[in-house]
Amino acid sequence: MSDYRFQVVRQSVGTHEVARDKSRVVAELFIEQRKGFTFTEHVASEEVTEFIIKNNESIVVGQLFVLINSVLFFIFGTAAAEEAWNMEGDMVDLMDHAFPTASAAENL
Repeated sequence: MSDYRFQVVRQSVGTHEVARDKSRVVAELFIEQRKGFTFTEHVASEEVTEFIIKNNESIVVGQLFVLINSVLFFIFGTAAAEEAWNMEGDMVDLMDHAFPTASAAENL
């Protein structure tokens, strides 16, 4: 298993619903650029939502985790590492556009 992981963290101005809706758009735009990728939405509670991103082989390659109004978007594993050069830039661009008042990306 690959230790590759890249994350982008933002805090949304507003409620969980606002952060969740913006995150859904980010997930849609992210997979739209990748043939065969899909995402599913899981609501854990009123203030916790996660979007699981799978590649065209149904391997989980990423997740958007929304806790209250904070959003963590990360990709991980071997499958994500193979496309890291492309995914990282897209992640940062999409998150910067959706959450323009937040801080920079963090590469772990």
